[in-house]
Amino acid sequence: MIPVRHGDNLQIEPMSVDDTVNWLIDGARHPEGVATLSFGLALDFGQIHYGNIGAADRLDFTAIGPAVNLAARMEAIAAENGHDIVVSSEIQADLKIETESLGHFSVKGFAERIAILAVSDNLSTNRRE
Repeated sequence: MIPVRHGDNLQIEPMSVDDTVNWLIDGARHPEGVATLSFGLALDFGQIHYGNIGAADRLDFTAIGPAVNLAARMEAIAAENGHDIVVSSEIQADLKIETESLGHFSVKGFAERIAILAVSDNLSTNRRE
């Protein structure tokens, strides 16, 4: 789901995973001299559980599961390496987007080393300052 403006109305519309990733990546690109919002984004593929978690007087909408944990750890590694947008090898293979390998990393909670790939836009607009 993604917010889309139609005139004065803002509507939430469904988007494919490919379109969503491209929308997020395009949002990270900006013309020279324009202020931007800094963020980190890590995408992985896997099963998750999501919904309201907590007590009746305090509910939080959240997602949990190995894919969520891996994405969070990937984003932290990306930040340490100066990148905003990273993907797992599964995401890169499915979307066929241009990436640069940051290498294979040992990740807490995962037995095997994980390949982390930075999303390319000539790699110039995907680097944290």
